[in-house]
Amino acid sequence: MINVLLACNAGVSTAMMEKKIAEEAKRRNIELIVNAASVSRIESFVKDNDIIVLGPQVRFASKKIEKEYPDIPVYVIEMADFGMMRADNVLDNILRVLSK
Repeated sequence: MINVLLACNAGVSTAMMEKKIAEEAKRRNIELIVNAASVSRIESFVKDNDIIVLGPQVRFASKKIEKEYPDIPVYVIEMADFGMMRADNVLDNILRVLSK
């Protein structure tokens, strides 16, 4: 089971991406849970997650989060993938980062 923390500014678009990633994982028969949280409250949700995925609108926080949680990989979704809701690309990148 892969546990993903998807963090953003708490917008509606992230809820849509959360759903799309879960649907793509199910389509591929990958056991994955996506938990969404505001980047300002990430510390309340980070435990037990395998990766922290940031929406492009909070890219600025990536270095700070990497420093605070050095044992958890951080991946920032590309603006084009987020804007077009390309959950297939996002899931591919999640799996790529986790395989390192």
